[in-house]
Amino acid sequence: LRRTVAQTRQEGYAAHRCENTPGLAAIGAPVFHADNRIAGVLSLSYPTHLVNRKEEARLLPLLHRGARTLSLRLGCQVYPFGSSP
Repeated sequence: LRRTVAQTRQEGYAAHRCENTPGLAAIGAPVFHADNRIAGVLSLSYPTHLVNRKEEARLLPLLHRGARTLSLRLGCQVYPFGSSP
């Protein structure tokens, strides 16, 4: 668990495939408050037979863009993950 948390902090997202529900995957990125505390997570869930790992990687920039937009609206000055628009 500690390794997963450290990796998530470094990469700015978490991904899970079939861990809790067979055939279901999800990726999530943090949303921040103005004081840089975590406000929540924006996530995408999808059936594994429709989205493979390569396609999953293509969703990550879209996820970070959405999380950045929400964070900025909550007053976060700099979103630390993904590339800026």
